[in-house]
Order: sequence, then structure tokens, then C-alpha cells
Amino acid sequence: MIAVEQLLSLGEARIEAHARRLAAMLISDASKYGWQPFRSVSDPAASPHIISLGHPRERVQTIVERLRSHNIVCGTRGGRIRISLAPYNDASDVNTLIEAFASARSG
Repeated sequence: MIAVEQLLSLGEARIEAHARRLAAMLISDASKYGWQPFRSVSDPAASPHIISLGHPRERVQTIVERLRSHNIVCGTRGGRIRISLAPYNDASDVNTLIEAFASARSG
């Protein structure tokens, strides 16, 4: 119950704004490595805290396994990487993910 109270104290608008900032950063930086979102952050059907990234030349499951070797946990859905952004995530977490994308490419 304490976790719910903490989330409620942050406020829905603040949590959403935080997720949108991180999502925009993630999408922008991941695109440098060829990863493209299923939906843009500005798409009304998008959820700012769930990012689905696809790549035309990378095997998603292989990349997810490499990300896990960097202690980054994410899943796959529909042939894409599914990343969940939580209120406790910050820019350093996104940077860690982007660095892992870079090193995962090189094997």
C-alpha cells in the first residue's frame, strides 16, 4: 500500500510528464542505432511509459539476451523490444540502455 501512496503523492500528470521526457530521450537516442518506435510519443494511441522498438536488421531476441547480460530487463512483443519506464527510472537508466544497445550491436 505504501507504493501506491507514493505514486499517488507524485500525481498522475507529473508521472506522465516524466515518462514522456524519458520516452522522447529513449526514442531519439535509440534511433541513432536504427531502432524505431512502433508509435511516436506524440501519437494519441501511445502509452508514454511503454516503448516498443523495432529494428529492420537486428534479431530482437538476440539483442534482448545481450541486454540482459548488462542487467537490463525488457521483453519482446510482436518482434519488437518492449521497454517499460517506471517513475523511479531516470535519464541515467535510459543512457545505460542506449550504451547497451551500442555494445550489443558489436556483439
